[in-house]
Amino acid sequence: ARFAVYEGDCICMLNVLRRYRRKLEALGPGRTGAWCRRKGLNERVLQRAGHIEGQLRSQLRRMASPPAVHSSGTAGHSAQGGGEETAALRRAIVAGYFASGAKQRTERSGHYMALWRSAPLEM
Repeated sequence: ARFAVYEGDCICMLNVLRRYRRKLEALGPGRTGAWCRRKGLNERVLQRAGHIEGQLRSQLRRMASPPAVHSSGTAGHSAQGGGEETAALRRAIVAGYFASGAKQRTERSGHYMALWRSAPLEM
């Protein structure tokens, strides 16, 4: 629960990634492994998350849409959470979850209907 925040897991994970970046800047490449182990984090996963975030930011720039959270700061006011800075990001996360929601058509059928646009889905 070192990184836990009131806003939930997505904001918590974003804060973890931001802390990792600060450590990476302070210690340099190849020297953050011990910090990750002490914190119970997988460094390769954090590196991959950083690459994915970079790709998303690049796509946002091409779409001329500013990111909801600045790359220089943490989400919220601190690692303990809180703050209006996360409001836009939380709205985007919820919108993404809603777009992925589905309801089972009939019991045991394996067929689902998307909540958004009522498109048929199969699993």
